[in-house]
Amino acid sequence: MDSVDITIIKDPELYKSIIKGALGSIPIVGGVVVELWNYLDARLIDQRLKTLEETIFQQRIDIIDFQNRLMGLVDNEHKFYAVRNNIKHMCLSALPETVDILNVALIEMVMNDEYDMAEHACEVIQQLNANDIHFLKMVETHQESGPDVFKQNTINKAKQNSESIVADDKNKSENENVSVDKDKSVKFQKRTLLDRNISFGNNTIFWLDFILAYRLPPNINDAGLLLNTALVQRKETGDITTYEWSYIVQSMVKLQNLGVIVCEYKMTLGISSTLNIDRFHVTFLGQKIISYVKLTDYDKGLENN
Repeated sequence: MDSVDITIIKDPELYKSIIKGALGSIPIVGGVVVELWNYLDARLIDQRLKTLEETIFQQRIDIIDFQNRLMGLVDNEHKFYAVRNNIKHMCLSALPETVDILNVALIEMVMNDEYDMAEHACEVIQQLNANDIHFLKMVETHQESGPDVFKQNTINKAKQNSESIVADDKNKSENENVSVDKDKSVKFQKRTLLDRNISFGNNTIFWLDFILAYRLPPNINDAGLLLNTALVQRKETGDITTYEWSYIVQSMVKLQNLGVIVCEYKMTLGISSTLNIDRFHVTFLGQKIISYVKLTDYDKGLENN
């Protein structure tokens, strides 16, 4: 296959303006610009740095304060390289859909003394694509106004079962439930095992509630089915096949591996699938990244909604 020569436009005047700009004049940023100058169009560097500046203004942060924070990073080697690597990624490699969200996390890492969660968030955001961000936006929307029919029914049923077990235990005779250590004369109450039913409030979303919110067929109770089942989207011009939910399930698997969500699945007879999801929980890291999503204008509604 013949290679294609990509012409990289060199504009010395633009390069000088970047270096002399609000951020380019700071060594940590200027160093990245110099490094990227050899193999990246100066216009792209300028565009990305201006996007970062716009995000700073949108966050109502004084640009002088931000500059001073960047200058002070020379005293913290770890934070210096963490910020530098993220600026370089933002200028060189970040997908357009992730730039705004990465910038919000990057700004928080620069401005805050407690930056561990923001640093972890930046590492994760670097690995995301448009579909992953789209899924997080869906989660945010569901948290704000999504149905919780199945979630509430499950919680109520678990509560009733727990109360029933406690009542049964009280009705049993003491001889059946208590053993005595004669040497120490201490009574040990037998414990009854309860079903594991964990919920973290708004950060726990049931799969059946999730698909109910986005009007999927109710028989898609196993998320794994969507990896091999194409959905039909009805339009005025005719029915078309869509694989969008397949991408969403792939994002769920990816985000679980990155520690953004934790999925819990149903146990079945014979074989069990790790994609037969009953519910998923948004972790502390996931909550932090979703908070960045809320601060951006990213919105890519589902086509079949």
